Amino acid sequence: MRGSLRISAAGDNAAMPRLDHRRSPAGTQAPRGCLQPPSDASSSRANRIAAVIFDISNQPAPIEPDPLAALKLQSLLEAGSPDNPLRFRTDLDLEEVQKARWFRQARRWLKQLDVQGPETAWPGTLPFAEPISSAHELEAILDGVIEGGLAVSVEGTLTLTSAGRALLAEDRAGELYRCLFEHACRQPALKALTAAGPEGEVLAHLFAPILISLGERLRQWTRVEDLPPAMLPGVLWEQLGRTPASRRKWLRLLIAALFNRLLCLGLVEIENGADRSTLKPADRIRRTALWGRFIEVRPP
Repeated sequence: MRGSLRISAAGDNAAMPRLDHRRSPAGTQAPRGCLQPPSDASSSRANRIAAVIFDISNQPAPIEPDPLAALKLQSLLEAGSPDNPLRFRTDLDLEEVQKARWFRQARRWLKQLDVQGPETAWPGTLPFAEPISSAHELEAILDGVIEGGLAVSVEGTLTLTSAGRALLAEDRAGELYRCLFEHACRQPALKALTAAGPEGEVLAHLFAPILISLGERLRQWTRVEDLPPAMLPGVLWEQLGRTPASRRKWLRLLIAALFNRLLCLGLVEIENGADRSTLKPADRIRRTALWGRFIEVRPP
């Protein structure tokens, strides 16, 4: 998979370019930022859903896309917007976030990069905090580390950055967790949803209210297959789940893009203490104490 990738712990590398480790060394890829402005088609759908969730308008959905409603929705959902009802806290203790398997693994890798010399090979000598269940899981953690600016990949060599080194301090564990959540969960989930077509774009635009709704639903044990109709606005689920095949399609996508990532970041747990990195439709899950500590909901 990455047999040629090498590890080093060179000094301060904050100024080094952040290269996409999946491409040739000459290629670069900037981390994804906040959501891009929606297309006209997705704006029209977003307007209808926004009216349901945030009561932006009590009028019927406009026939033509409404730029003002789209902009208001965009402002409301963008990370960092003062109107965003979601806050991802960083005042977390190491003991709290250490319960998340992806956090444990990423932090252990970063610590290894901090002490090992440039001859450390990937992945053979990197210690695993626990067994990695699949190449996909390994990829997701590594993406979070690199896209979060904690390490850079240059010409097949993985190097710790000054930012990554700074976040290894125990009193900054919450910041490290927040960084991993953003780049190993939220951004990849948005990318996967957006790639699924116009309906997926709407889900991506509604990530914040969907996460809020999911958190409320998961205060009690709930079957994974029952989550989409429970957490999505009815008008949206009517569109997505028109047939059994389409319902299965969107359930698979939500499991892969979002639910599994929440599980591996310790925000949800499986009933009966099952220790897995992937969920099945019949699994019963609920939110953990870490969810309540990390995800804060404020009135919009």
